[in-house]
Amino acid sequence: MAVDYFHRLAVRGPRQAVRAFRHRMHREYERAVAGETWTEIVPFSFAALYELAPSARRVEREIPSDPYELSVWPVKRIDQRHVEVRYQFQTRNLEMAALLQALSRALPSLTFILTTFCLDDSSIDSHRLRSGKTHTWTMPERREAFHWNRARKKFGLVGDDVYEDDTASDWAEQAMLEEAFRRWDRADGPRRGRYSWRNQHVLRDLETERELAVYAVAAARSQVPSRGMRDAPRRPTAPAIVSWEDQALGQDVTWEHVVVLVGKLLRLRARGRSRFLIVARAHPHRFVQFGAGQSPGALRGEAISNYFLAGEVGRLRQLARARKAGRGARSARLPRALQTRGVLLSKADRAALCGLGWQEPTSRTPNFWRTWRRGVDPADVANVAVNTLRDAFGIRSPRGLEVICGSHSPSG
Repeated sequence: MAVDYFHRLAVRGPRQAVRAFRHRMHREYERAVAGETWTEIVPFSFAALYELAPSARRVEREIPSDPYELSVWPVKRIDQRHVEVRYQFQTRNLEMAALLQALSRALPSLTFILTTFCLDDSSIDSHRLRSGKTHTWTMPERREAFHWNRARKKFGLVGDDVYEDDTASDWAEQAMLEEAFRRWDRADGPRRGRYSWRNQHVLRDLETERELAVYAVAAARSQVPSRGMRDAPRRPTAPAIVSWEDQALGQDVTWEHVVVLVGKLLRLRARGRSRFLIVARAHPHRFVQFGAGQSPGALRGEAISNYFLAGEVGRLRQLARARKAGRGARSARLPRALQTRGVLLSKADRAALCGLGWQEPTSRTPNFWRTWRRGVDPADVANVAVNTLRDAFGIRSPRGLEVICGSHSPSG
């Protein structure tokens, strides 16, 4: 659906300038959802970036949603006059090089080293930015092949098996990222020791943000303002909600109606690359979703997998235990919304998905997925959506489904 980018960033320069940069990029916000309040810490804030570099609006007019899976490392000395601070994070449908170019122009005493791994096509780019000038290196295929062959030898794998082995593929990708990140060492002083990228706490993890988005959708459906959510930086636009219960009240809703509606919405979705469309049922949780593909005009779809449903089962069991503890061992039967039976996809469900053309989940795409080339008839895609919901997921009636139309950015 969306295109995700994994970034590693080092900001280097005089000690005072780097420390000031880290301080000015740091933001803390009070958030409140479902009666719970907490302080969200964002070490690399896009709102702060736009304050430091107003020309970033020429790249992205609206302030993007803050990064996901965000980590920051302490300021570290690299030579007698210079220090560095490192960040690691993910963005969705947002490349960082142009934004950092604007930032480097506003902060000429700093050097920015950015390595980006596109999780959609596995390409790796490395950039060195200073005073608005950018030098870029893209990892060539021969170097990628070199690292994959090393992984085959290390883990005793042959052929394409190395891509399906999560441990081996992670080892190869980490080696490629390290090579790309170290590309500019000669230009920035003496060679440093190998970096550790997994020894800091992760902030704004994607799973938590997904859950918060669900609360936002629920608030939108009930037309209750989401109190306590910060006004700045701007979040993604609130999805437009169309619920079959509300829209089809008093009507005999059929799957044919779903095909027509989804086809129309897919045509509207094509007008903005950041737009997405989700057709979902709440319990057991099932969805299909559609968004922009990697190539111009292409469409990418995803269907839920057990990767996410396993986490949902764990949360439901925790809620069930808490309910029983509060009401005693002889409490009434659990409500349907807390029952875990039938939440996970069965072997037959997964086979049905593959029979409809969906590809198996991978370490990079945890959902079932498939793509359509430019020019595909939206009605054909809508039929795939309905067949998936009805035949693979076993949803007997479209009543209770909800269609969520939204955008990853306000301009989308």
